[in-house]
Amino acid sequence: MPDMNKTIELYRLKAQMLDEELSPAQKKHFLDTAAWLESMNFATAEESMEAIKSTPYYLGGAEAIELDGINMRIRAMEEIGYDDVAAIHRERLAKFKEKGWQEYCFSQEWIDDYNRAAEAERVYAQRKEAFGKVFSAYISVITAGTDDDMKKAEKNISHGLSELEDLGTSFEELISLGAFRRLTMLTEKGLDNFREFIVDFRKGVLPAHDDATEAAAKTGKWVRSHRGELVEAGRKEIWHSAACIAVPSDDAYGYDYISLREVNE
Repeated sequence: MPDMNKTIELYRLKAQMLDEELSPAQKKHFLDTAAWLESMNFATAEESMEAIKSTPYYLGGAEAIELDGINMRIRAMEEIGYDDVAAIHRERLAKFKEKGWQEYCFSQEWIDDYNRAAEAERVYAQRKEAFGKVFSAYISVITAGTDDDMKKAEKNISHGLSELEDLGTSFEELISLGAFRRLTMLTEKGLDNFREFIVDFRKGVLPAHDDATEAAAKTGKWVRSHRGELVEAGRKEIWHSAACIAVPSDDAYGYDYISLREVNE
C-alpha cells in the first residue's frame, strides 16, 4: 500500500504542476486517475497498472494533451485576430468530440485539417513579412540620414503596400489587428502617426527632410564654437552607468527614451 500512496501522490503532483487555464483536460485527467486509484484500494502499483489498461484512464492522458492543444490553438488565434484560422480549429474540436479522439486523431482527415489550419496561418506569416517591410521603411523615412536613404525607404514602402494587395489584404486591415499592431511596439499615439503617415504617403505627401550631410556640418560648426563650454560641462560630471525609460511624446514612435543617469561625485 505504501507504493500505491506514492503513485496516487505522483498523479496529484502532476495535476498540481499544470495550469488550470492552459491545460484543464490534462489536469482533470490526473486528478480523476488519482481518485480512481484511491477508490480501488489496490495492494500494489503493479496491480493498479494492469487494471488501468481496461479503463479510459489508460490512454486518457494522450487524449487530454490533444484536447488541450486544440483549445489552446483556438484561444491563441482568437486573441491575435486570426478568426479564419480559429474557425478551422473549432471544426477540428467538433470532430474530435463527435468521432472520438482515436478515430479522428489517427485519420487522414486529422492530417488534412491540421495542414489546412497551418496553411491559413502561413498566409498571415506572409502578411506579417510584407507589413514588417512597410513598417521598417516607415522608420527609415522618419530617421533617414540622406536624401538617398529617404528615396530608398519610400520605394520600399510602395513595394510593401503592393505586396499586401497581392496577398489579398491591405495596410488598413492589418493595422487594426492586435497581432500586427504588437509587431511595431508603438504606443497608440505612435500607431496613429504610422497610420496617418501611410494615408499621406498615398497622397504623395511626405515629411520635410534635412539631409544628414548638411545637418552634420551644422552640428560640427556649433561644437567647434562651443568647445570650451562642452569641456567644462564634462569636468562637472563623471558617468559610470546609465539606463533609459520610455516616456510618452510627440515623436513618431509615440515615446522618447529618457536617460536616468547615476553620477559619481
